[in-house]
Order: sequence, then structure tokens, then C-alpha cells
Amino acid sequence: MLQQTQASRVVVPYGKMIERFESPAAMASASQAEVVRLWQGLGYNSRAIRLHRCAAAILEHYDGQIPRGERALRSLPGVGAYTARAIMVFAFEEDVAVLDTNVSRVLSRCVAGTPLTRGEAQSLADAMVLPGQAWRLNQAILDHGATRCRSVPVCVGCPLRRSCAWARTDFLEPDPAARSALAPAKQARFVGSQRQLRGQLIELARKDRITSQLLRAIEDGFGSERTASALAALVDEGFLVKGRNSWTLA
Repeated sequence: MLQQTQASRVVVPYGKMIERFESPAAMASASQAEVVRLWQGLGYNSRAIRLHRCAAAILEHYDGQIPRGERALRSLPGVGAYTARAIMVFAFEEDVAVLDTNVSRVLSRCVAGTPLTRGEAQSLADAMVLPGQAWRLNQAILDHGATRCRSVPVCVGCPLRRSCAWARTDFLEPDPAARSALAPAKQARFVGSQRQLRGQLIELARKDRITSQLLRAIEDGFGSERTASALAALVDEGFLVKGRNSWTLA
């Protein structure tokens, strides 16, 4: 849920999801449509489908128990390197390091003082993990990247100011984080985008069937051809099911 989404937006849907599904088996036994409905407000709805498929895979291949190893975790739908390691650290307290945009900023500015490739950043993070301290270290770096070492850093009063490698260069430009491998790319305009169109269609399906009458308002904004193409793609991707004259959540 936190992937590319602010924590403040995740709190309420996360609470509802945990309350409804106490285990992977409980989610696997539910319909995909129910999971997509509970995902409301988070965007990137394909993650909801992958989460549902992930629960089914855990039930089928691991007897409903979340595996602990990185290779096994990464075999699950929607689980990549970061998510696998995050589960290992925060659920099982294994001695590994996570790497995301926030962590990369802290490492390139505060520790290395130079741009880092993904491999260099991961190796540096791994080298910093002390036995039994991975949970605390990862939480600290993630929080520091989210609250202090942000895209526009808050360096005044920073607790790492004296030891920060970039600060010791008197913040010599360019910013090492801006040229590191995990630096976020500039997002395309959302208004009028395909993402907005798909999101509006799924939002309609969450509430009820999508009928031709309901589509008219969307077609007025995006055009009938774009709307029809988006509907067809959502059906192909497993989001929607097409009926005779309507579409519903799969």
C-alpha cells in the first residue's frame, strides 16, 4: 500500500484491510472485487489485484504461511526486491537492509556524499546492518529520508548534520541524490491522463455496474474512443468483466 503512496493516505484503508482479512487465507477466499473496493483511495489499483493473487499463492504454495526467504517472497505476485526485504526486516527481523528512494537519498547524501548506482546503494546499506539491529536501522533511515532528507532537504537542525558527507562539502552542487539510480523521475501530468481515465472507470465499478449512461460523463471528458480502449484494457487485465451492456468488477 505504501508503494508510491503517502503514509497519511494509507492509514485508513490499511486499517480496513487488516480488520477484514486476518490472514492470507481470508483474503484468498474473498473475491477480487472486494479487495479492489477496499483499496479505494490509494490509486495504482493493479496493486490490489496483485495483493489478492499474492494471498492465493501463499495459500496454495505455502499452506497460508508467509515465507521468510527472499527468493520465496519474490516468487509471489507483486513482490519485488524492496517488498521482500521489507517483509524480512519488519515482520521477521532478519538482518537485511531495504532500499527505496528515501533510503537512497540518505545514503548518497549523508553516507557516501556521491551519486550511487542501485547496486552500490544496496551494498552500502547491507554493510551498515549490525547483527540484531536491522529493524531499528531500517526504520531510522526510512524515517530520516521521509522527514528530514527529503527531495528538498531540511538541513537546519538535522541530527546528522555534523556527520553528513554532503554537508562537509558545504553542500556542493549538484545534489548527489539527484543523480543516484533511485532518484524519482518527473511524473507525467495526471489530469487528462490515461491513469486518471482508468481510475475514474474503476471508481464507477466500485460503486455499481458501469452502464452506458454512466459512461457518458467520462466520454465527454476523454472521448468515446479513449474510453472504449481503456475499458477493453481493464477487461484484458482482469479488473473488469464485460456483460451485455455493462461492466462490473471482476
